[in-house]
Amino acid sequence: MAKAGSGFRRAAGAVTVSATGGRGGKWTVWNMREAKEEVTRLYWNAYRRVGNVFERDSKGNLTGENGPGYDRFMDQAEKLAYKLAGDVQHVDREAEQKYRDMQRWASRITASEKDRREFDITHTGDKNFAGRSASGNSVTDAARQMAQRGLIPHEIAEIGNPVNMMNAINDAMNAVKSEIYRGMSAREQQDYVSDIFTGILYGYAGVESGENRRRR
Repeated sequence: MAKAGSGFRRAAGAVTVSATGGRGGKWTVWNMREAKEEVTRLYWNAYRRVGNVFERDSKGNLTGENGPGYDRFMDQAEKLAYKLAGDVQHVDREAEQKYRDMQRWASRITASEKDRREFDITHTGDKNFAGRSASGNSVTDAARQMAQRGLIPHEIAEIGNPVNMMNAINDAMNAVKSEIYRGMSAREQQDYVSDIFTGILYGYAGVESGENRRRR
């Protein structure tokens, strides 16, 4: 079977994001990349094999009637919705924005080669920044700016030792990052099946229309 083209994949990916909480929503699936692959595969198989999912007139416009492939597609979309719901997590958008702000300021940190090597060896958890090469360092300046904006405790900006300060900033960033996503219980996850199913089912109509136009 031929693979879906880039236009088809982009459209299916956009539907996936919308069907799983949307950008900026309070929930999403954890593995969005896999979700996009699953939805794209479902849509492409439907387009290539199932036949018309929704009836269209001679101009390609939806008539509001279900096509011969509707029932089969609906069953497959429902199964996928249950699967994706098992990967749903809460998203703390405030923590997400705070982490992005921290990344922006941490990216400005410069340090000596010696200090950067030591930081690379001693950091714990994820390494959120590397520090740019410089003869001196601006860790203190960056820490002060971050503290003034409420991104890190003021105590970190007063540590003094640049490596210890870099590790403290990195630890603070990891703490915020850990707050962005929170898992749900299996019962909570199932509450999102209907939303995901509806988004996948009716999102297909737009993807199918777009592919028909590209093939004309």
